[in-house]
Amino acid sequence: MIIVEGCDNTGKSTLVELLLRRHSKLVLGPKRVGPPEDKQTFIDEIWETLSNAERLTNVVFDRLYFSELVYGRVLRGKPFISYAEEKMIDQVLRYYQPLIIYCYQDPAIIRETFAERDQLPGEDKIEEILNEYTNVFLPWANYRDFHIYDYRNPLSVAKIMGRVKEYVKSRVEHELFWGRN
Repeated sequence: MIIVEGCDNTGKSTLVELLLRRHSKLVLGPKRVGPPEDKQTFIDEIWETLSNAERLTNVVFDRLYFSELVYGRVLRGKPFISYAEEKMIDQVLRYYQPLIIYCYQDPAIIRETFAERDQLPGEDKIEEILNEYTNVFLPWANYRDFHIYDYRNPLSVAKIMGRVKEYVKSRVEHELFWGRN
């Protein structure tokens, strides 16, 4: 499972498309655009995804649940996920060892292209959104497969491409050895 997260206009969808083109074994998971309809539907979707996580080793998610934590706190005052649910989801994710890629970009660069595309609201809150991503990902900072991606930095692009290649290869080898449930 590969999870690509980050503020709007940081290269998430472009990275996901690139990964899908370069790695034929990867498939795109459901993409969340906009805020969840309601708490129960969102929670049900997350648990449905996580209950199938063992079979999702080759799935790339263009946002999973981290964005709800960030945008919910910044735009609505609180996310649809309680603190206890957040911790449970984190434990399940850590168990399945996803590759997490946080797409980061300078706020000025984000603003340059913000109006060009359909985005979540919050252009006036970009710094606050980026700060909240820092808060959300701080507990993941020492996680072995947490990486920060900057599409404007060729070394960052090369590092992510290399790590994804290793990750996909290790997952394929794991499935060949242990079989798929």
